[in-house]
Amino acid sequence: EILAALGVEHFFLEDDSLLGRKKRAIDIFRRIIDLKVRLSGVNGINIAHMCKPEGGRLVADKELLELMAEAGFTKFMLPVESGSQRIINKYATGKLSLERHDIVGIIEESKRLGIEVGGNYTFGYPDETLDEVHETFELARRHMNVGLSNANFMIITPFPGTAYYDMV
Repeated sequence: EILAALGVEHFFLEDDSLLGRKKRAIDIFRRIIDLKVRLSGVNGINIAHMCKPEGGRLVADKELLELMAEAGFTKFMLPVESGSQRIINKYATGKLSLERHDIVGIIEESKRLGIEVGGNYTFGYPDETLDEVHETFELARRHMNVGLSNANFMIITPFPGTAYYDMV
C-alpha cells in the first residue's frame, strides 16, 4: 500500500520461498492486482511449486501462472539445474523429478500468457560424467525448442562454509 501510494508501478520481490505456501502467494498476487501495481519478478521460483497433481504427474498449474501474469510477471527463471536425475537427487536434494514435473508445460503455458521464461542449468559436479553433461545440454536444447527464451549455463562453485567446499 505504501509503495502504491508513492506511485511505484513495478517492483521485484526477494522471497526464496514465495510459492512454497501457494495459498499465501495467491493472496499476495491478488492483493498486488487490487493495488494496481505490477510484480515484475521474484527470486526463488521452484518448479515443484509451479505444478499441481493431475493423473499421476505434476502438471503446470495454469491457474497460478494466469494469476502471476495478471499480477505483472513478465519474466522468471526456472532452476532446472541438470538433465541428470542422479545429479538432481544428489546435489539438489531431489527437489525436482525430470519425469514427473511438467517443465515443458510450464514453459508453454507461460509463453502463451506472455511471460518470458529462462532456464538455469549447472555443470561441474565432482562426479558428473560427460554423458550427464550432454544430458543437461540436450534438456536445455529441448526446452529452448518449446519456447524457453534463454538457457543460462553455470559452473558449480564451491563456496567456503558449504559441504561442497569441504568435499573439493
